[in-house]
Amino acid sequence: MRLPILMVVVVSGCGLQPVEELGPEPVLPIEQVEPVTQPVEPQPVMTALARPRMRRAPMRSGDQQRVLSDKTSQVALALNDETVFCSAIGYGVSFLKVSVPDLDWLAHFNHRANTLGLPCAAAGECTDLLNPESILQSRPGVEAVEVRVILTEVLRIDVEGQRCSRWLKEDVEATVRGVQLRHHVEGTPEEVPFETCQVLASFL
Repeated sequence: MRLPILMVVVVSGCGLQPVEELGPEPVLPIEQVEPVTQPVEPQPVMTALARPRMRRAPMRSGDQQRVLSDKTSQVALALNDETVFCSAIGYGVSFLKVSVPDLDWLAHFNHRANTLGLPCAAAGECTDLLNPESILQSRPGVEAVEVRVILTEVLRIDVEGQRCSRWLKEDVEATVRGVQLRHHVEGTPEEVPFETCQVLASFL
């Protein structure tokens, strides 16, 4: 009779109590919060183009220059007996020349200086070793060629006399089938106010 009573006491001492099942907590609606925006006033930013570069060294007399444009373009160049030839026009002696029609829109200056009236570039004085066959190589046709055009501004400064002149020059470079071609043109110098020259010289 005592044993069942003892088991009842032990079970009661384990603290087993009925457990109430809890359901999910109610979800409260989320309040929509309007974003806080503050007006931002645009601030001026000095860029590299807008910030003039000040000249640190004093102006000096003499010729000074800066490159205004240096661009290389690919062209389709026709090579035949009419476009590759020797001519003395523009040089005084017979020079090997190649017509480069694309210079009409690639270059700033007029590079026309041959009997066909087409712009051209020269390889050098015609000799037994340098002649049209040096380029044609018995295979006339159309060649993909890179043409480089460099436009340069030149200032001639006279600090003591407070005088300045300015002009442009242009150089054309190309290599056709291993032969180097060049052409150079210069504009006419023009007088500019010395104050203008001071500003232009600050860009150098």
